[in-house]
Amino acid sequence: DLRGLLDSEGLSKTPCVAASALTGMGVETLRKTITNTVRKKQATASRLSSDVSSAARGLVAEFGDAKVPTKVPDARARELNKSLAEAAGSGIVRDAVLKSMRRRGSLATGWPVTKWLRRFTPDPLRMLHLDHAVPRRKRRAAELEPVSVQRTSIPTGGGVQNARVDIALRQLAASSSEGLPDGFSTAVREATLAHRNDLPDELDRAVAVTDLAMDRGQGWWTVVRVLQWIVFFVAVIGGGWLLLDLVLNYLQLPQLPSVMIGRAPLPTVMLLGGALLGLLISLLSWIGVELDARAKSVRAERALTRSIVEAADQLVITPVNTELERFNRGRRLASRAIG
Repeated sequence: DLRGLLDSEGLSKTPCVAASALTGMGVETLRKTITNTVRKKQATASRLSSDVSSAARGLVAEFGDAKVPTKVPDARARELNKSLAEAAGSGIVRDAVLKSMRRRGSLATGWPVTKWLRRFTPDPLRMLHLDHAVPRRKRRAAELEPVSVQRTSIPTGGGVQNARVDIALRQLAASSSEGLPDGFSTAVREATLAHRNDLPDELDRAVAVTDLAMDRGQGWWTVVRVLQWIVFFVAVIGGGWLLLDLVLNYLQLPQLPSVMIGRAPLPTVMLLGGALLGLLISLLSWIGVELDARAKSVRAERALTRSIVEAADQLVITPVNTELERFNRGRRLASRAIG
């Protein structure tokens, strides 16, 4: 029967009411049963809604009504990035790029007679282990293989730089947690400092994988190098010609045919002209190298700043923003539950 079927399905408390639509028997009883059941459900729902509203009002009171930032203030983020850049040695790398470009440009475009002296000066980037910067197309692969990234030799941040980083972190935590209840304020401060000990290694890694573009933009160096060697060989030929004339004259042998350009002998013109032209090309090339070096150092500093900002965002900014979003989302849901 129906009662037995309901009991077998675990609905033993469900009432059974016999009713007939044809004769009207039991219809009134069925109506009263349904009405009572609906009233009980409504009362239960009302009590539950009241309990939820009461709990939500308590949560809203705990959340408070103070204005809370939705993300880390931009000013504090910039201060942190600036402090991290100083601690990571971006200024040292910028100066190293400038000096390295000067050295490499002089070796590539200088006068062959004197440029070899530059080989005895060390390459600043090589001293920092940044002479093999990771190209942009290989950067993602390097990020996936941390063991393949070589550590730099940039001097670690001193006490002043580390103190500035700590101050920037504390100020960021204070600004981001302003208006938060104690629990959430503590969570924001903990998120800010959670990766403090990892920052030096991550910043060094960010610098190591930054593409400084040292292998691009020097196409004109090749042209100048070829031109310098042509001028140099012209001067050497002229000097050799004059030297040979002196030797033949000393040995009282027939001299080479005399070739004049205007009133000057061709060998003299070749020697002096080649030397002067080589020096002039070196001077003009030095100006070009200096401009390139300054531009390259500025671009390198910008690239380093972007890498450092990415590291700061991953280790500090994103965790703090997550806590702020958690708080604001909870307050919105609690306010919605009251209504």
